Amino acid sequence: MTNVLLSSTCIPQSHLRRLCEYLVEHRIDKIELSGNLRHLSDAQLSDIFMEYKTLVQFHIHKYFPAPAVPFVLNLGHPETTSQSRAHCKKAIGSLREVGAKELFAPCWTRE
Repeated sequence: MTNVLLSSTCIPQSHLRRLCEYLVEHRIDKIELSGNLRHLSDAQLSDIFMEYKTLVQFHIHKYFPAPAVPFVLNLGHPETTSQSRAHCKKAIGSLREVGAKELFAPCWTRE
């Protein structure tokens, strides 16, 4: 395997399962998942993570996973604060699921 960590934004693939297939095929074992990937249900994400987490080391960006309805992540704006917090918590939950230890561009809250 290579000793390179790529962002999912570097690979022209917006579906997570196809991205994982591409990574395995090209012997890339580290990826930062970002906001360019399409929305998937929690069950779909879980299935893909279970299938690939021994083959690919996932790193999570705060823009992952993609929300069902796109919005501008902004913790400081009154109209998006609660939605942004919920999204960041979901990103942190993804860390646990894939066994990652850090969040790229962290979302900090005081909760």
